Amino acid sequence: IANIDVNSLSTFGASSGDTSPNLIRLLIQAVETIPEVNLGKPVIYCNRIVRTWLRIMVSEKSNVYLSLDEYGGKKILTFDGIPIRRCDKILTTESHINFA
Repeated sequence: IANIDVNSLSTFGASSGDTSPNLIRLLIQAVETIPEVNLGKPVIYCNRIVRTWLRIMVSEKSNVYLSLDEYGGKKILTFDGIPIRRCDKILTTESHINFA
């Protein structure tokens, strides 16, 4: 998922003025572009900021896709059963991608 405005994530859940990107909707769209998700072991990588906000979203009662599962005694953040891992090489300062 490209061009996430991480600065607007801080407005998530605000009673008025929530301008945060809908990460759940974006993740659904991204996963649905995979032709056959069961042919391998899919993993979602994101930077520290996005992963932090996904963890905050886990607590939302209306959320059914994000969960904090336990595997081998470790808590693993997952989206629709796909593990979400942090990758500090994904920067928030990269240029925006223009789609034609």
